[in-house]
Amino acid sequence: MSEDYQNLERFANKRFSEVLSAGFSFFGKNWAKLLLPFVSFLLISMILKNLLIADLNWQSIILTSELNLILQKDPAEITELDLSIMIEYLSISYIILFLDGLMRTLFGVFSMCLFGSYVYKKFIGVSPNFFTEIKETFNGKLIIVLLLLGLGVSLGAFLIYIPSIIILGFYSFLIFTYSSRNTENPVKSARNIARGSFWKIIAVFFISNLVIWGAGLVYHLIIDNFLIVSQNTYNSWFNPTTRNFGMIFLYNFFNELMDYVFSPLFVSLLCSLYVHLSVGKKYSYDISQRNMLYSYEKQSSESHDIIDKPVMKGLYCPFCGTYMSQRKQYCPNCGEKLNFEM
Repeated sequence: MSEDYQNLERFANKRFSEVLSAGFSFFGKNWAKLLLPFVSFLLISMILKNLLIADLNWQSIILTSELNLILQKDPAEITELDLSIMIEYLSISYIILFLDGLMRTLFGVFSMCLFGSYVYKKFIGVSPNFFTEIKETFNGKLIIVLLLLGLGVSLGAFLIYIPSIIILGFYSFLIFTYSSRNTENPVKSARNIARGSFWKIIAVFFISNLVIWGAGLVYHLIIDNFLIVSQNTYNSWFNPTTRNFGMIFLYNFFNELMDYVFSPLFVSLLCSLYVHLSVGKKYSYDISQRNMLYSYEKQSSESHDIIDKPVMKGLYCPFCGTYMSQRKQYCPNCGEKLNFEM
C-alpha cells in the first residue's frame, strides 16, 4: 500500500478525541489568520441587530417598570390592562430574542460559508488563495445554506431547540459541500457524510460553545468591575431623545468579546470532523473496491476464465446507494467523486 494510502488510513481511523484534538490544534495555529474575517461578520451582525432593536429595547425598558409594579400585586387584583401589558412585554422580548439570534446565526453561517472552503483546504495541507476561495464560494447554492442553516436554526430555536439540533446534526457539513466542484447535490452529499455521526456533530457544536461560555465566565469575572454602568445611563442610550449608538455598540463589543475571540473555533472543529468522515468513507469505499478486484482476479485465475469482463460492473455508490451499471468518475445521483487507484 502506498504512503498516501497509509496516511489516509491513519486519518480515517482517528478516534473522536483525536479528531477534536486536530481541530483545536488547527484553531490554535490559524487563529490569527481566521480571526479578522470572522470577527468582521460578527461586528456587522451586532451593529445591524442594535439598529433594528433599539426602539424595541426602549419599549421593553418602559414596560419593565410597569411590569415590576404588576408583579407586586395580588394575582386576584390583576386587571385586563395589566394582562395586556404583560403580553406586550413578552411579545417584545420574544421579537428581540428572535432578531438577536437571527442576526447572529445568519452572519455566522454566512462567514463559515465564505471561509469554509479556505479552512478546509488549509486543514488538508493545501495552500489556498484567500480571496480566490472567497470569490468561488459566491454562487446560487449559498442561498440554500442560509435558508436551511441560518433561518432554519433560528426558527427552530423557539421550538425548544429540537428542530435546530436536527438541522445542525443533519446538514452542518453543507457549509463545505455547497461550494464543492465535485458535488451536484450539496444537501444530499452533506447528509450522506453526516449519516451515522449525528451526535458527534452535536458534540462539536456544544464543545465549541462550552469553551466560549467558560472563557466568557472567566472574562466577566475580571472585566465586569470595569463594565459597570448605572441603569439610568444604560437606559438613556436607548431613549430616542438621548440615543447613543456608539456607546451601545462599544458596550456590546466588550460584553461579547469572547464570542469574537473564539469565533473561528466551531468551523475549525467541524472541519476536522468533516475531513475525518469524508476521507473515512472514501477510504472504506476504496478498500472495498480493492477487495472486489482481488476477489474477481482470484476467481478468474481459479476458473481460467479469459473472457474480458468489466471489473466494476454493477456497482453501488457508497455515499447514496445509487446503482451504476458501469464504472463512472462521479456518482450520477449525489455527484460524489468515485475515483480510486488500482
